[in-house]
Amino acid sequence: MYRTYTKDRLFDSGIRCVRANSTFMYKKAKSVVHEVDYWDSYRHMRLQTRGYLHFTRTNGYNVSNVLDSRLAENTITGGTPFLIAFTDYKTCAVVRYPQAKGGCQVWMYADSMASADTSPCNFVCNILCGKEKHKVYDKDLCPEALTKPFPTKDEL
Repeated sequence: MYRTYTKDRLFDSGIRCVRANSTFMYKKAKSVVHEVDYWDSYRHMRLQTRGYLHFTRTNGYNVSNVLDSRLAENTITGGTPFLIAFTDYKTCAVVRYPQAKGGCQVWMYADSMASADTSPCNFVCNILCGKEKHKVYDKDLCPEALTKPFPTKDEL
């Protein structure tokens, strides 16, 4: 939905319409395969990638509170950590991104986008991360291909 910083090492300030969709879960390994697509406004094209999220926890927590994102399925190191600062488990999550010097991202579930402006994650993000906001998803500004449902596995 939005983030509190302009650039990072994964996506620069020219990305828009970022979406992610979980396609497979490895329950024993606590990991998820997800497809990500987005609009590169510099190159004027849609880009897609597959990522792997592994759920871990920080010291002192008894539940997973970190998503370690990797581009290769079986890698053990080199992932990008996303610390879950808050989630209501139904509509949204506030995720800290350490590489952005304490910056945050607000992630919304697709069926909650209509109520994004009144989401509890906006309130939590303002308190934890500041009021600066940079949209990375705005349906009205996205090309049509990035407003439709994700393609099925057979269509990829």
